[in-house]
Amino acid sequence: MTIDYSAIKTLHLICVGISLSGFCWRAWRVLQGQAIPKALQRLPHLVDSLLLASGFTLLWQTEFAWLQQTWMLIKLSALPFYILFGALALNYSAPQYRRRYLVLALATALAMVLLATLKPQ
Repeated sequence: MTIDYSAIKTLHLICVGISLSGFCWRAWRVLQGQAIPKALQRLPHLVDSLLLASGFTLLWQTEFAWLQQTWMLIKLSALPFYILFGALALNYSAPQYRRRYLVLALATALAMVLLATLKPQ
């Protein structure tokens, strides 16, 4: 059974949009001192799992050819930093440092989106 590449890529791009929008919304709530509703606390894990699974599926379908591209290696190397900065911005840092980590997380996310969009050689 083959999965249509364009369908997986569309799912991946939708998940990117939802993930980044959700992160910005959660960050805004945290910076305002507002709690994130319990019903929405697990949603980012589902979306990010779909995002990673679709990304891995795209790599697998292309027989990991994208890993020969420098921009992809940089993008994948930036992912753990985005996760770290995001976690520090939302949960695991003192309140006075959260804005700094938020800026770092958003800058890292922007860099990853630009790398994927522009695909510099």
